[in-house]
Amino acid sequence: MHADDRVIDLLCKEGFSETQGARPLRRVIEKLLTVPLSLRILMANMPEQGEVDVSAEDGKLTIDIREPAKVEEPAKIEEEGEDVKVDAL
Repeated sequence: MHADDRVIDLLCKEGFSETQGARPLRRVIEKLLTVPLSLRILMANMPEQGEVDVSAEDGKLTIDIREPAKVEEPAKIEEEGEDVKVDAL
């Protein structure tokens, strides 16, 4: 899961309470993130190892689920009959 700083700011702002401690924060995370994400997972055809991007705008969270980023295989070169792996930067 990837979340930008605005997500953290929104959750902290909505879940802040001097008198009730962390209980409101837990409820806000559940209401704004956990429940909507759970429904998306249950209702959608989820890609294996899918990546979740969460962003915040106008006091609401947006959840985007996509295919995982593809990792390229390291380039191989042959040196005197042996395979040598080289990581590209």
